[in-house]
Amino acid sequence: MVQLSQLTRDVKWPSWTPLSEAVSPHVGSFPLLSLRANKADIVSGFDRDIAQRLCQSDETWRVNGRCVFFLPNGDVLRS
Repeated sequence: MVQLSQLTRDVKWPSWTPLSEAVSPHVGSFPLLSLRANKADIVSGFDRDIAQRLCQSDETWRVNGRCVFFLPNGDVLRS
């Protein structure tokens, strides 16, 4: 198990950056499943519309631990 922040190199990506882009050069090296209760600014893999709605409804969604997401194989979370 590797922390997502390590895979994404602690870069504050736009949250709609595909996880496969954020974790490159690791893409394809191993099966990837991201299951996370988010408590950090490091977020990727969200559809831009979802990220914008989250920002509008709660500015602290990246860090408050209430947002949980599941991203299989580096896919983008879509509405």
